[in-house]
Amino acid sequence: DRFSVNNVIIGLKKDAQDGGIGFNVAFGSFEVPTVIATSNIANKLIGNGSTEYKPWLAYVTYKPVAGLTLDAGLLWTNFGERPLTILNPHITRGVLFTTNPVLLEGARATYDAGVVKVYAGAGKAGDYQLMGPVFKGLNKYLNNHYSNYIEAGITANLKNVVNIPVDVGLHTYNENGNRDIYALTVGSDFGIVTAGLEFDYFKADDGLKKKLDPKGNLGINSSAYGAALCLNVKPMAQVQIPVRIEYA
Repeated sequence: DRFSVNNVIIGLKKDAQDGGIGFNVAFGSFEVPTVIATSNIANKLIGNGSTEYKPWLAYVTYKPVAGLTLDAGLLWTNFGERPLTILNPHITRGVLFTTNPVLLEGARATYDAGVVKVYAGAGKAGDYQLMGPVFKGLNKYLNNHYSNYIEAGITANLKNVVNIPVDVGLHTYNENGNRDIYALTVGSDFGIVTAGLEFDYFKADDGLKKKLDPKGNLGINSSAYGAALCLNVKPMAQVQIPVRIEYA
C-alpha cells in the first residue's frame, strides 16, 4: 500500500469589472480515470497527457459593458462533468465525459440578461481536447480534415420565471468535418441532494460520414445519444455520497 497525490492544482483569478479586464488560470497535474478506461489510458487522450504539469484553464476576460463578457484562451465547455476533482465529487468520470471536448482553445462571448444567459464561441479543434489525438488519428487515416469548432447555448434559472429553483440549458458544439453535439442540461440543489441531468445527442458531420461510408451501403449509424444523472447526497455535514447513473 502507498499514499499518492493524484491532483495538484494552482489557480489564479481576477474577476473583470465593467469596462475592465480579468483572467482565470489553473495550472496542474491530475489523473482522470473514467468508467471505461483507467487513468493511464484516459490521460493519454486528454491534452496529450493530463499527468503533465501545464495549464488546464487559461483565459483573459474583457467586460466592455454590464452583462457582456468576452473570454479568450483555453476554456472549458459550458456543459458536462468538470475535469478537476475539486469541482467534481466523483472519483471517476462518466461515459459522457469521454464523448465531450471538455477543453477548448478559442474565444467566447456571453451575455447575461438576468433571466437568461446566452453564449457563442469559436476556435481551434485538436490535440488539447479530450479524445483529440484519437479523432486526429481517425481523420488522418480517413484523409478527412477538421480544424475549427463553433459553439452556442442558452441557460436560465427557472426561479426567475416560474419560481422553480432549477437551472436548465441548451448547448450545441460543432466541429467542421468531424462531429456535432447537442446537449440538454438540468440541475438543482434540493438541500440534502444536489442533482444534475445531462442528455446528449451526437451526430457525425456529413464530411466524416461520407469518409466512413463513401458509397452509403455499409449501414453505419452516424448518430448516438446518451444520458447521465449525477446525484450528490449529503446526509450530514462534511459527508457527501456521489452517485452517477448513465445510459449510452
